[in-house]
Amino acid sequence: MYAQYALGMALMFGVMRIVNIAHGDVMILLSLIAVSLAGVLPFGNIGLVLVIVPIAVAIGWILQKVILNRVVGADPLPSLIATFGLSIALQNLMLEIWSADTRSLPNSDIASASFQIGPIYLGLLPVIVLVCAFVIAGGLDAVLRYTRFGRGLRAAAADTEAAAMTGVDPKRIYATATAIAVGILGLAAIFAALRATVSPSDG
Repeated sequence: MYAQYALGMALMFGVMRIVNIAHGDVMILLSLIAVSLAGVLPFGNIGLVLVIVPIAVAIGWILQKVILNRVVGADPLPSLIATFGLSIALQNLMLEIWSADTRSLPNSDIASASFQIGPIYLGLLPVIVLVCAFVIAGGLDAVLRYTRFGRGLRAAAADTEAAAMTGVDPKRIYATATAIAVGILGLAAIFAALRATVSPSDG
């Protein structure tokens, strides 16, 4: 779980040198959206991934375009102040919509299922979380190493001005990187709401 939380933040910091204080609040927001949609949509908890991850990607793209692109720079202080303010705003928005009560996704067979290996019983959900963390980390590494986008991302992280001179659009790269980072949070948000309760102050 912590790997899934951290991958997005590490990506944002590695590319834009932004310490996103609102990272946890965005994840809790996605968890609460998932809990609300679970009572409306006809498919199960895992099917929520197909809805929440695209919502998370859209939130990340908008967040970068509207707020973070204005504060990206060598000085980390503007981004710290902006994301701190965003954190407070998100917490109050969630309190207004969902109140301070704790919530979780409805219990499912996956959350309580386990299987036996010799004398050891392993929970199915923790194993799924672990496998997803490996897949996401490996996939992200492959994207950064072998794709055109990954090369542009690494170039922008190393030297924004030099990357721009070679045809890389840093703001587009930044928006895509944040969309990926928050998209990863979308998956983590569903697992968090399946494993435990969430409330607006948990971010």
